[in-house]
Amino acid sequence: LLLMLPLCLRPLLRTRGDGSRRAILRELLSLSLPLTGMKLVSSLTRTVNATIIPARLVVSGLPQSEALSLLGMMNGMLMPVLMLPSFITCSLSMVCAPEMTRRQAQGQPLRRLCLRALGVALGVGLCAMAGVCLFASFIAETVYRQAELLPLLRRCCALIPVFALSQVVGGLLNGLGLQSAVLRITLLCGVTGVVLNYLLVAQPALRLWGALIALAATQLLALLLSARTLLRAVRPQGGAYQAVVTSVSRTGAFRKDHYTASFPRTQEARLAKAAAGRYNRRASFFPGGTYEPHPELFDQP
Repeated sequence: LLLMLPLCLRPLLRTRGDGSRRAILRELLSLSLPLTGMKLVSSLTRTVNATIIPARLVVSGLPQSEALSLLGMMNGMLMPVLMLPSFITCSLSMVCAPEMTRRQAQGQPLRRLCLRALGVALGVGLCAMAGVCLFASFIAETVYRQAELLPLLRRCCALIPVFALSQVVGGLLNGLGLQSAVLRITLLCGVTGVVLNYLLVAQPALRLWGALIALAATQLLALLLSARTLLRAVRPQGGAYQAVVTSVSRTGAFRKDHYTASFPRTQEARLAKAAAGRYNRRASFFPGGTYEPHPELFDQP
């Protein structure tokens, strides 16, 4: 791999003049390095947690063998069940990322696509949560033959929608070119998870539940920060909001031509703007002499 990397980069670095590809290389690095850092931070966080959790369980009073057994039950039995809908949500995030990039480049509304993707992810997560909650005893006693796993499944199944939403929100942020923001969120949540595991797992009253509390807190924090970043990215800028207006014929049929316009929020401002002749339609065309846009034509209500 170390030999292939300079061989692949050599044509990009050696090209000069008008056909120089260094700008392309810089753009590729600006997109790939944050993703690489995110994967690296996630791997390091998992490694550190896998080292801290059994060590802190021993501090709480458990023998080494039982501490390793609890860690194996958490990582090998509980987490695969909680990540069950990831084969759907990961595919959804991979599909939505290029579509978000295309719409952003063309100046199209983004909120509707985001709401649809998040709605699908939430629906899949809720269905998976209901299935795990209903079949928790079957999974614990028949599939894994571990009765200690039953309370963990019933109480931690609420995290399944959180995992699903986090994966889709991360894909949407990558599609918008916000890989650096995703890297910062991953780094912050990773450090938070390590600190919480160190503090909570050693408590004799919590033990493995302390690791699950740290996991839940980390995932909720990541989801909130990612959703906040996504909301800021898709929110229209300025005092006026952008709307896609469809031309309407006198019979009420919709035409195919669309145009983008900014409308003032208040009725007085709309009347003043219509009187000045700045609208493309006459004010008398609309009932009452004012323009009342249809709510379904707007990305932002």
